[in-house]
Amino acid sequence: MKEGSLNVLFINRGNAFFLSDNSPDEFVYRPTADHVLCRDSNGNPTAIYGEDHWDFNPYRLSSKKIRVLSFGDFVKCDDEVFRSKLSEEAKFILYLLMHFSASGYLGRLSASTLVQYFFQLRSMARFCVSSLDNDLAQGISLFDLLSNSAYLRSYLGRKDVAKNQLKQTSALLTALNQIDIDVLGFESCPKKLFNFERLEDRQHPVIPPRIYIAIMNHYESLIEDVYPHREKIKALICDLKDPLNGITESRQRARAGVRSGYYHPDMSNLIEDHGLEELLYDKFKIYSASRSSLARFLKRIQFLVKYVIHIYTGMRHEECARTYYGCLGNELVSEPVLDDSGAILDSARMVSIVSTHTKFTGFKKEDTWLAPDSVVKAVKLAESIVEGIAHVWGVKPENCPLLINVSILKHNIKPKFTATEFRNNLARGGDALLTSPDFRITKDDLVHLQYTDPDREFSQEELFKEGEFWPLTSHQFRRSLAFYAANSGFVSMRTVSHQFKHLAQMMAKYYSRNNHNFLSIFGRWDDRKKIKINPMSHIAHDFQMAVPVAAVDQLFDDVFESEATLMGGTGSYLEKLKGRVQKGEISVLSAKDTTIKMAEKGEIAYRNTLLGGCTKVGPCNDFLLGDITACLSCPGAIIREDRLLSQLSKAEADMETFPEASVEHQIAKMEVTKLTDFRDKKLIKVLEKADA
Repeated sequence: MKEGSLNVLFINRGNAFFLSDNSPDEFVYRPTADHVLCRDSNGNPTAIYGEDHWDFNPYRLSSKKIRVLSFGDFVKCDDEVFRSKLSEEAKFILYLLMHFSASGYLGRLSASTLVQYFFQLRSMARFCVSSLDNDLAQGISLFDLLSNSAYLRSYLGRKDVAKNQLKQTSALLTALNQIDIDVLGFESCPKKLFNFERLEDRQHPVIPPRIYIAIMNHYESLIEDVYPHREKIKALICDLKDPLNGITESRQRARAGVRSGYYHPDMSNLIEDHGLEELLYDKFKIYSASRSSLARFLKRIQFLVKYVIHIYTGMRHEECARTYYGCLGNELVSEPVLDDSGAILDSARMVSIVSTHTKFTGFKKEDTWLAPDSVVKAVKLAESIVEGIAHVWGVKPENCPLLINVSILKHNIKPKFTATEFRNNLARGGDALLTSPDFRITKDDLVHLQYTDPDREFSQEELFKEGEFWPLTSHQFRRSLAFYAANSGFVSMRTVSHQFKHLAQMMAKYYSRNNHNFLSIFGRWDDRKKIKINPMSHIAHDFQMAVPVAAVDQLFDDVFESEATLMGGTGSYLEKLKGRVQKGEISVLSAKDTTIKMAEKGEIAYRNTLLGGCTKVGPCNDFLLGDITACLSCPGAIIREDRLLSQLSKAEADMETFPEASVEHQIAKMEVTKLTDFRDKKLIKVLEKADA
């Protein structure tokens, strides 16, 4: 019988910064009413099995709060006994899912997914209540519904059943099928009895090039307009520490009464004192001078910052929401170039924005994203807002989210410091930053959009009608950056994968699929000259520089930090190069500098292989197909002695595993033969020369 694990919701937590690290009670087969399912950071229970409200927010992955599960009003039913029975069955199913679910990439359940299961069970419970009027199926419970295929088909066959409910039912059956019958108390219906068709796969659309570049230019221009005023904005916020500052005289009288005719400055006075009239009234056109208007202005600035980060880094929404004050850092990717006197001629560095991500990991993990100047300015602008709010409330900026909720400036009671939640009307609508006709969809945009996904009819979708504003969402920048970066010709798929924190290149290929259908436009559009240009400060050049340097660093680590003998096309050359370095004829730095220049010109690349490495430029079909012996005759291959012998041993072991007459045995035998021949012809010769 499968044993229950420690609550898998808790396992997901890792060392989450803003979540609880207090574990719940250990698994028992029959939980008592006082069994604790979740504890907050102080160890106080927030979800107890016998109570009607379960709050799993201390174990959530998202920066946004999730719903509290309420069993008191789980389902409406005049029969109190039946209602209680449905509620208890739902509790027990959710409890077992918490300990036995093997869903998700790591086979773990998230708190938000548990909430989805709750609402799915509530929908099923309502169906059970409706069956009370059916003489033949009167009083069926959740256990009955989930164990009887006829009942479940009736539930799924309703006219008002939503596609999402089909998907949730499929996921629920998958999870329940993994639980032992003796533990669950009934045998759940096999999923194969139902035709759960996968919903149509629709990615976030790639932003058409004209609109994409227009958004980049517009947002960069806004950042340049606001950035010089960041200290003034901070000072204005700091002035709001006095609760009477920034409010009208009538409200001041209502709060504190008239004191010798003295009034604190209202918001219009403060805006004038700090020289922000042009920025607030002309650029951002605030409706009135008040604390509420200032908070709305700051929220628009934060929205601008957030989208600039999305544009240039490919960060996810949640990764951006979890970014904290002080997230900027400098990372050196190559040694500085010095002249004979020791003066620095050139210093290569990579500025990174630091955040955390939970995608595919199940816990918070610190990581870095490559960030150009626009992102650096955007982050510093957001940090000025944080510093002002931290001063008002007497807290440390380091403990605040980068995009801190600015609505707290309107409150008199000290609030919780959470990240701002943005509505879509900041992307389009009354407060939108994109109101120019440049952001409306044209016929050419639809043609370009069709190239990115030929199987999808964008023109038939309401959101993408000609003349409508582009329906912007933050995740579109992630896929668009991947698409255009992969299309540009000088950003490798490996770099796209690293920048976007994907665990496999296949995910990067998914995001950037169909990029071969499109012309390269990764740059700026000059409206006057009607041409595309790549300014030297553009992020494309950051990508271009970072990729070869990283690849060459890895190449030299593998070559000069390894004692293994190198063979193969390029391997033989590098073995000689290593010998010259050891003899003092040349230095590692000079060899590395030459290799970096070759990489920047696209003359050499590098990736790890099972037999060592490969310096071939461009794709390799043999590598994708897993044919390791193809490396033996490849001119770009680096064959390491230790890896060659290791793969030979594995191939010999595989050959012994399969019957001699099988195809698998013959394939393994061919691999052993090729590896053995290479060892006998190349490796033995190299070793003999070394001994001589």
